[in-house]
Amino acid sequence: MVFHVLNRGVGRMRLFLKEGDFQAFERTVEKTLESCPMRICAYCLMSNHWHFVLWPERDRDLGRFVQGQLNGTGRQV
Repeated sequence: MVFHVLNRGVGRMRLFLKEGDFQAFERTVEKTLESCPMRICAYCLMSNHWHFVLWPERDRDLGRFVQGQLNGTGRQV
């Protein structure tokens, strides 16, 4: 099953202030993929939010990828 996942800044505040912020986030995605593989069908980064279309292979992979790794909490779901 494919999922649309998004994250928006609180009060529509900007998540990415400069070009380097977008690049840093993409490096975080790459690092996350090393520890929690995920099929990324598409993604879009905007200044105040991001979207991903994800296709997890196993149960719980979606939560691990998004909550535990990508958002930087480091906790396993």
